[in-house]
Amino acid sequence: MPWKPPSLEACDARLDPFRDRAGLVLEDGGVEYARVYLVAETYFEQVKGHLWWRTWSAPFEVIHGYMVLADGQFTDWVSRRPELEQDIADWLSGCFQYVGVKYHVVWLSREESRRVRNEIVEDDPSPD
Repeated sequence: MPWKPPSLEACDARLDPFRDRAGLVLEDGGVEYARVYLVAETYFEQVKGHLWWRTWSAPFEVIHGYMVLADGQFTDWVSRRPELEQDIADWLSGCFQYVGVKYHVVWLSREESRRVRNEIVEDDPSPD
């Protein structure tokens, strides 16, 4: 029984449009509220066991979101099952929900997404 999950990757095709993707989160009137960057990550759940007798779930993907608000504040979160289902539906329709408020989101090109990633993730102020 392994201590850690195996080194397997999950691939949820529903996440493809948002994989390593940035967006502009806009308030009514088109005012920029934040910039967001989404990363798909592979997760496992410990199904049973303890210490060295552990059993792990099949791999599944989650979205790790990084966001810098227009005022410079940074936040991040992980969207897991089942909230990921609703998030995907919102993102596909151009909506982005943050702390209970719905905003409009404009998804950026791959090139613009790389630039936003460098601004947000590589300057991540959270401790390692």
